Amino acid sequence: MRKIYQIILSIIVSIFITATSVTPISAATTTTTTQNHCTNNSNHSIKCGNIGMWFGSRREVDTYFSSICNKWGTKYKNEEITWEEYTKNCPQGYECWSCSYCGKWTGNFVY
Repeated sequence: MRKIYQIILSIIVSIFITATSVTPISAATTTTTTQNHCTNNSNHSIKCGNIGMWFGSRREVDTYFSSICNKWGTKYKNEEITWEEYTKNCPQGYECWSCSYCGKWTGNFVY
């Protein structure tokens, strides 16, 4: 019976130590970080890609990529540009990444 009490006591102590050792991030810390970072294209945790913009989500990057491809595809279909212009300007794919400070996404078009 004594062994059971010791086990229960050690579990309670472990839970108490775990619960009190977690330090929440204060609003002041968050404000300081966002004031020093993520205010323009050049001060995120990682360099802005050749797309030249930051997006709220990875899906937004994909939507933007699709719209650029559609724009160039329509120009070629309507015979406004040549095949060479199309292959030079229409991205064939993209890679993307996010800022570790604010979570916004950017990336590179692959030509």
